[in-house]
Amino acid sequence: MGNNTTKLTIIMSPNGTVSVTGPIDNGILCFGLLEVAKDVIKEHIGKKVESGIVPVQIVLPGNGGRR
Repeated sequence: MGNNTTKLTIIMSPNGTVSVTGPIDNGILCFGLLEVAKDVIKEHIGKKVESGIVPVQIVLPGNGGRR
C-alpha cells in the first residue's frame, strides 16, 4: 500500500470477539470509512452477485485521490 492509503481492518473470531486495527484514534476518519463501506456493501447486495468475497476499491476526493 502507498503512503496515502488508509486501512481499517475488522476481524470477528468464531467466539464473537471483534478486533479493529487501523487509525482508530481518528474517529471521524474511521466512522467515515465505515459509512462508505456500508454503501459499497448495500450496492453489492443490490447487484445480487452470487460469488463470495468481492474486492472493491473506491477513491475518496480530497484524500489523495481525484474524482
